[in-house]
Amino acid sequence: MSELSVPEYELIDRAKGGERPAFDELVKRYRKKALMLAFSVVGREEEAKDIAQEAFIRAFFGIKRFRGDSSFYSWLYRIVLNLCKDYFRKKKCIDLRPLPPPPKEAAAKEAVDNKELGRMIDEAVSRLPEKQRFAFMLKHFQGMHTAEIALTLGCARSTIKVQLFKAVRNLRRQLEPLLKDNNHSGPLVAYRINGKQNQTVNAGLQ
Repeated sequence: MSELSVPEYELIDRAKGGERPAFDELVKRYRKKALMLAFSVVGREEEAKDIAQEAFIRAFFGIKRFRGDSSFYSWLYRIVLNLCKDYFRKKKCIDLRPLPPPPKEAAAKEAVDNKELGRMIDEAVSRLPEKQRFAFMLKHFQGMHTAEIALTLGCARSTIKVQLFKAVRNLRRQLEPLLKDNNHSGPLVAYRINGKQNQTVNAGLQ
């Protein structure tokens, strides 16, 4: 039977027993998602690759302690997020450019295209407090439900709902003048997931 068709729980049991091919299959299944999560948090491709690689190394040596209270996916994401936190602690400050003021002149409307808007939103999301930023990204950029986010971040669902509400409120405060000046009608937000394409998500900012 191909490893692709093996249920996740069986791969985990085999990996706990020391079978490297089983763990390698888990890596294949979640490598891209782990990398995307790390990149969406730290915003730097090389650092994101290092974080994702370190996350799988820690998962490999710690998989015997995985109790199955959550999915492997949620457990791995928690490792990635903790490594992202460590990255910022070591860095001591987040390298962010100041958010440009919203355009005041009518002529500026044509100057701010989707790419520029995506960059501004990217920076605005990065400015969110850590808990709000992680909850917002897991929901809107990783497609996780509130219960999954709660398991991943190790807190109650009610807490996640509060953090998501605060995140949207903070983003609205930062971006509402910009979106209004550029005739953005609708609750759509562009965000660069891989640095090359914009992903549009319904984040309820308007």
